[in-house]
Amino acid sequence: MPIHTETTQSPPSDSIAAEHHAYRFHAPHLHLQSVFGDDWFALKAEAFARFFGTPSFLIAQTVIVEGSSPSASKR
Repeated sequence: MPIHTETTQSPPSDSIAAEHHAYRFHAPHLHLQSVFGDDWFALKAEAFARFFGTPSFLIAQTVIVEGSSPSASKR
């Protein structure tokens, strides 16, 4: 009895695109709400909180702290 080895067919290109979609693991959680809520204050608070981690905020805070330190005024 001969062994029949069949090559697997490649999946359609649509399923390949779906498999490699960058947010495929986030899709099941899209129903969850924002951490701060959905009203205008919550949206502004979340935007402000996200700004805290940006390099521009960290650099600005460093400049402000260095400029306001007592040792900076003695130079």
